[in-house]
Amino acid sequence: MGHYNRPRIDKEDFKLFQAIGKHGFVDMPYIYRFLYLDNKKNTILGRIRQLRKYKYLQTLDTFIPPEWSMDLQTGYRIVTLGTAGLRLMRNRGYDVLNNIHALKAAQPYRMYHQVQVATVCDALQEQYVKQNSKWEVYDILNERDAYIEGAGNQPDALIIFKSKVNEIYILVFLELERSYASERSVQRKLIGYENNILSKKFVNKLQLPVIRQRVLFVSQTEGQFHHILNKIENIDHDQKIEILVSTYQRVTNRGVEDMYIEPKTHRRCKLLQKELKA
Repeated sequence: MGHYNRPRIDKEDFKLFQAIGKHGFVDMPYIYRFLYLDNKKNTILGRIRQLRKYKYLQTLDTFIPPEWSMDLQTGYRIVTLGTAGLRLMRNRGYDVLNNIHALKAAQPYRMYHQVQVATVCDALQEQYVKQNSKWEVYDILNERDAYIEGAGNQPDALIIFKSKVNEIYILVFLELERSYASERSVQRKLIGYENNILSKKFVNKLQLPVIRQRVLFVSQTEGQFHHILNKIENIDHDQKIEILVSTYQRVTNRGVEDMYIEPKTHRRCKLLQKELKA
């Protein structure tokens, strides 16, 4: 797996290409967690280098985001599809974006944000499978696929959960907060979601029997978690929409547990709990 002759693309490689096609970018922690599960890290790293050499992948070594390190050390690797990878995916009928120019433009915060969104979505999908829940992730729509013309707010991702018992669905709109958002920014998002949810914009687009829609704010740090909770509490918004707040670490490691907070009541609940309000 670690040789540097021209690679034969196997099922695990293709899973990686599909993940990048869906999310735009991944990083090495994402790859170690979700892909090549029967291989050691050094073997995986060698495979990534091999795929990069033959332009199936394009990588960027950039600084480690401040949430991981106080000093801006090079060593954080972002991965996207290279020219050969794009060609392979498009030949197989996949509509994938060319992110090579964005990678070369070296916008690490934007790419890190997309990688975190990818990790939250796929971690939830993984955890619901392992828990053998009555719910499963039916689909994950990235920012581009979830776009609706004229919608008041566009989510970072839309996670569609489906019941294994009945033909019913729950929509979870993901907002990954990477900074200390202003009250104006939070208010704009809440008003947008009020309009989208109450007018059933996404339900009408998906044409699915949706029983609930809720917004999940995920913060990178504990400080941001308390900040977003306070902002939501101070903003007058329609109580008909369901809002939950949690942290990146909790969602990606314990996403099926009752570790989500409903801002107005501070009640702990599960992501798909039937009722949020006490």
